[in-house]
Amino acid sequence: MIAGSAKVVAGPLSASAATLIETDVRGTGPADPAVVLARLMSLHGSVDLAQHLDASPPRAVGASAASSRAAREAVLALVEERALGLRAEVDDTFADPFQRRSRLPTPAEVMAAIAKDGAAERMWAPCGELVTRTLARVRFELGALREEMGPALAELGPREARLERLDAALFEATAEGRAVLEDRLLADIGRSFARRFAAEITRLPEALAPSHFAPWFARGGLLRDALDAGRDVVLGILEHDHRRLAALVAAPSHE
Repeated sequence: MIAGSAKVVAGPLSASAATLIETDVRGTGPADPAVVLARLMSLHGSVDLAQHLDASPPRAVGASAASSRAAREAVLALVEERALGLRAEVDDTFADPFQRRSRLPTPAEVMAAIAKDGAAERMWAPCGELVTRTLARVRFELGALREEMGPALAELGPREARLERLDAALFEATAEGRAVLEDRLLADIGRSFARRFAAEITRLPEALAPSHFAPWFARGGLLRDALDAGRDVVLGILEHDHRRLAALVAAPSHE
């Protein structure tokens, strides 16, 4: 793995973001979760959240389904099925990322680019685009899942209806901050790639051949490590939201 890259180790997203939020504003200790949440919220987002919670009527609640275990299990099964499918898609994308469909450079193209200007940005750009496209796909599908879950969650009971309303408002209010955090994680991978790229260039012989770049594409190699780091960020974001949605459904009703 690239030194300094974001790799999921313990928690789904917390490990990826640990280097970004591990200290508080004064740099004196662990960040307070409330402080981190406040940073994620834009001014407009926090105002909109307050107005939404104060003014929005709860969604209609079906009393007959309030205590239905079958209904709860059906929603939870939907969450698990979609999350499993998305994880499989991400794993498939990065299992063999250098297929032509991914639009990544070949060893010969890497050699030509280095011979031309030797720019790390030129090497990382298509890798970063693949990670970004995959993340956009995950974000879209999770958003669609959340919309699909909304009415079913509200029908589980008054408490669930309130939780669903709060979760939707909070998620919307922190959207901008979360996007900034995710972009910083990916940018960190790009910077790590550039540092390692500079070191790898110095080891190349003067007379270049495509075979000299083949190790960059193998496990542990420069390009493959960068892509694996990007995959880990995407999977961390996916698992973070998966756990959030599953917890929302699984919360027992005390009504």
